[in-house]
Amino acid sequence: MLINFTQNLLDVDGNPVPELFERIQEDGSTKRERRNLTLRSVAVAALNANFQDEAQQKNHVELSKIKFERGELAFKIYNNDTLDLESEQISEIKKLVGRIFSPVIVWRAYKMLEGKTQ
Repeated sequence: MLINFTQNLLDVDGNPVPELFERIQEDGSTKRERRNLTLRSVAVAALNANFQDEAQQKNHVELSKIKFERGELAFKIYNNDTLDLESEQISEIKKLVGRIFSPVIVWRAYKMLEGKTQ
């Protein structure tokens, strides 16, 4: 399924959810910036998260393989505005998003990943 990862996530009122981040300047100082939270931001953050229960349940070889695959997918999403993903990849993103984000963000992200409007 073709997914547009540049879509903004909206709050319950239908307004874009702000995302605050710090950018390191060439002189070493930091600058706070605000942008809208996108499906890309949510998916990459979820794919890059560590989960303590996984570390306890899986051996290090198996966990390393899972992390490598998640990292590879995170980079693909980060570097592309749209991607044609397999259903297994979409399911993995949904599972991870559901573990770390709030209910409204999860609901909005799931709709986008299912190709539905918010």
